[in-house]
Amino acid sequence: MVCPHCNKRLVVEDIHTTVYHAVRHLATCGDVVVEKPGHLVATVQAANLTVAGKLTGNASARGRVIIRSTAQVRGDIRAPRLRVESGATLVGNLRIGAADAPGSDTPPGLAADATNEE
Repeated sequence: MVCPHCNKRLVVEDIHTTVYHAVRHLATCGDVVVEKPGHLVATVQAANLTVAGKLTGNASARGRVIIRSTAQVRGDIRAPRLRVESGATLVGNLRIGAADAPGSDTPPGLAADATNEE
């Protein structure tokens, strides 16, 4: 499928990896799942992200990110919802919440400042 405006290829399917896979950028309108033996090295953009294996690189999701107990993640995570199971390893910065979702029109920090009355 090609975008009618910019003529770039659109990936709409889900992506599952169970092996080592390294790319510069992995973007899909579907879900990305890194199974336990898998190791994904990439910047990831997806609807939802689930990691049970290894992820090296920054990731953003429009929905939820689930980091399973067997996961090892090295990179920044940005999503409206995050679940990290006990035993998972996560090294990076987190930006979680509706205001920090990719594509949000709310400037970073605005939602936090709105509730900060001095």
